[in-house]
Amino acid sequence: MSTYLSAKEKKIGFILLGLTALAYIYVWFGPVFLHTATKVPHPALYLGGGLAMMAIAGWSLTRTRRLIAGALCMIVAFGPWGKFVVLPFPLLAYGAFTAFKRDQQEIARKRQEAAAKREARQKSGGKAKAVQTGVDGRPLPTPSKRYTPPARTRPKSRRAN
Repeated sequence: MSTYLSAKEKKIGFILLGLTALAYIYVWFGPVFLHTATKVPHPALYLGGGLAMMAIAGWSLTRTRRLIAGALCMIVAFGPWGKFVVLPFPLLAYGAFTAFKRDQQEIARKRQEAAAKREARQKSGGKAKAVQTGVDGRPLPTPSKRYTPPARTRPKSRRAN
């Protein structure tokens, strides 16, 4: 699979990024330009920082690999949204989808390789010694030839006396 985004995925990413940018400007327009009271000391820095993050994410949609573009879209979703944290959820979902998407052909190829290895092991007729594993997955130790079990201190039954 190509590790780059397809044209359709890029288009969807740009649409979601544009809508998220509009929502972000809507959230920070009042504190920056209308001078409403805010709890943050410099809301213009938050506006500029968020738009810069979106510009970098937009650049990554065109130039970088799928994993990086998805990660940057997820980072934008975790930006300074204040109480409007639900607005970037579509971009977060898009970023997670693109970052962790796997190709079905690659998955099928790996399954075929595993099946071929399994068949090769079965054809060998068990020539390799099977290793028993314990509960934790580690191999059990081989029994020692020098081990002598402890002697019984009491008889097996009461009637033996």
